[in-house]
Amino acid sequence: ASRSGARRGPDRFLLGNAAYAYQLRGMPDSALRYHRLALALDERDRNDAGVIEGLLAVGDQYRTMGDLDSALAHYHRARTRAADGQRRRDGVLAARRLATL
Repeated sequence: ASRSGARRGPDRFLLGNAAYAYQLRGMPDSALRYHRLALALDERDRNDAGVIEGLLAVGDQYRTMGDLDSALAHYHRARTRAADGQRRRDGVLAARRLATL
């Protein structure tokens, strides 16, 4: 099991890096797609910290695209997920992003 888990981690990391590369290249739709793929991996693997990070990344991407309603929805989901899992630090990060909108 640890062997397959070790392979999944880099996949998520690579997808996240691809998302940021697309964002830097001015391709927000592609960036959003890759952030969502990374989030889906973490949801599948039940990786709470990764899901929270993914929700924040998707929310950030929506914010840069000007879709504040979707950004807020993802930030709220991240905050709720952090509170449910007693992940105080992640909840603070989500709250800070909410405060900037």
